[in-house]
Amino acid sequence: MKILYGVQIQGQGHINRSAEMIQRLRARGHQVEVFASGQRPPVYAKEVLGDFDFVSLPLFSIVDGRLQHLKTWARLAALLPRQFAASRELASRLTKERFDLVLSDFEPVSSWAAGHAGVPGAGIAAQYRMTHTNAAKVGTRRMRLVPELGTRACAAGLDTLFAVSFSALQSSASHVNVVGPIVDSALRSTQTSSGGFFLVYLSSYSKARILASLPRSVPFKVYGLDCQERHGDIEFLPTSRRGFLCDLAACEGVVLGGSFQGVCEAAVLGKRVLCIPLAGYYEELFCAEHVQRSGLGRMHPTLERQGLKTFVADGVSPAPGTMGDGAADIIEELAL
Repeated sequence: MKILYGVQIQGQGHINRSAEMIQRLRARGHQVEVFASGQRPPVYAKEVLGDFDFVSLPLFSIVDGRLQHLKTWARLAALLPRQFAASRELASRLTKERFDLVLSDFEPVSSWAAGHAGVPGAGIAAQYRMTHTNAAKVGTRRMRLVPELGTRACAAGLDTLFAVSFSALQSSASHVNVVGPIVDSALRSTQTSSGGFFLVYLSSYSKARILASLPRSVPFKVYGLDCQERHGDIEFLPTSRRGFLCDLAACEGVVLGGSFQGVCEAAVLGKRVLCIPLAGYYEELFCAEHVQRSGLGRMHPTLERQGLKTFVADGVSPAPGTMGDGAADIIEELAL
């Protein structure tokens, strides 16, 4: 089967989830071509995705841990014509090159192109938990309105949706399936250890803010700022997918934003999580709230030292996850 796989580049979670799906599909003999859009991809993206077409559509404006709503809306307005043009061009390609299926990890251009071209399409995203499952609502109706509308807009043109979840949920629509986490196959059998340090992945804060917030009682390894330097027991490390997973397996716990994929990877390894959602970013607040509800870790509203000290002092970790294999479930459901 000839498949176009759309990948949203916002952070690294969509890349790593898509990489696992793409690897499995190619191993089953499918021809998978990748289309990505969003912010500039990390260097390792080509290593895990293979060659891919990319359209720069950097939507979110984030400054030191806060989503800038007005600037983000201004970017959206400016980028919509480019998104629509890219969608029409991609729809033409889908028809001319006779693609059989479009899979989209919350990537809107490929989703819309599938609808324009009349090619069967399926969406894969954690965001569908907010709109298409019985997951408990978070925040006020006003807070939820725009993110939920945006989630539905990104799914326009798709026939089937897969809501990826780290907790048991029920679908609220016939075309939606709830599946478990999609993580690197090797991660599920990785031997874990306790290396005496805590892992941090925060890409949207300044170095000064992170240094001011981390307690000095234990060592920290910090990813997300793509630099290499040491400040006492705090070590900043360059972007490395392999390095991050190795440290994740050996850490005492991990501090994240509202990173859904990071939570899934930590849960599979039985590592406790502290989620600090970006201010004003509803999707991250939703994820962090549900991490706490599911018993996988804690949430704290802001990046500050006292919350981190409490997390470090709490030595209780969840057991390694026995959650389902979302990739296998999707492949089975779509008969791939």
